[in-house]
Amino acid sequence: MEIIASPWKRWGKNRTYLNGADETRLGFYDHQTGELTVEVDAVRAELEAWVAHNTTDSQAAQTPRAVVEVAPPAAVVAHGQRSPRHALEPAVTTTPGFPSLYRVPGALAISKAATLPAEQAEPWLMGAAGEQAVAATLDGLPVPWSALHSIPLGDPDSPTGDLDHLVVGPGGVYVINAKHHPGQAIFVKGDMVLVARHAQPYIAAARRDAMTVAVRLSAAVGTPVTVTPVIVFVGADEVVIKFPPRDTMLTTRGQLLDTLTRRRAALDAPTVTAIFDVAQRPGTWR
Repeated sequence: MEIIASPWKRWGKNRTYLNGADETRLGFYDHQTGELTVEVDAVRAELEAWVAHNTTDSQAAQTPRAVVEVAPPAAVVAHGQRSPRHALEPAVTTTPGFPSLYRVPGALAISKAATLPAEQAEPWLMGAAGEQAVAATLDGLPVPWSALHSIPLGDPDSPTGDLDHLVVGPGGVYVINAKHHPGQAIFVKGDMVLVARHAQPYIAAARRDAMTVAVRLSAAVGTPVTVTPVIVFVGADEVVIKFPPRDTMLTTRGQLLDTLTRRRAALDAPTVTAIFDVAQRPGTWR
């Protein structure tokens, strides 16, 4: 079996994520704790063998010190608990035979930053930090809301190289774009967004992403899927919205959950499940 290893060192963590050739998330190894987290039990032996042969950690090189089980979402979850498909857990498809789609929040930005000199990498790392902050907030979504992060869309160098976040729930389907501007003042007037008095093309980009997602999800589900673009401002000192754009939601990280969960129900439970199911398939986004 082919195992693709992706080292990840950021924010004090040192992990290697282990994926299948089809991008299925299999598990990850934490070099600091010596723990192997197995997310697909059928390949446990292969993952343990990979750790034994490919890690240089003193004890872990012989055998992992611990194996952490990641259980699938529980069949019964009390109302108000967090969704089992939240920010930092693997997505679990409800259709057998299809791989689930999982990416670390901010994956594209982190990958891009790793190829650049420090001064050029800083904006990408800032963006990744914003995406991870929003992902942590989305971790608080109640059942049956679900979220995926850093969904790849074709050419990683294109303006829509990936989707920061995709959220599906009773209130609808949302493409969320995190905009991390610590200490800045943001002013919005319709389609115009100014950050520290500099115009940014955020609204047009958000609409483009939403259209792309609507087309791909509609094709995968077989019925029209309406997708709403959302821009989340992270870390700004001030956000002034004179009047919002006509079809794009604007909010802050602190208001994000209320903004989503207070929306009037638009999708029934089977539809939510069907949409999130196809959203997890890598083939939907290729």
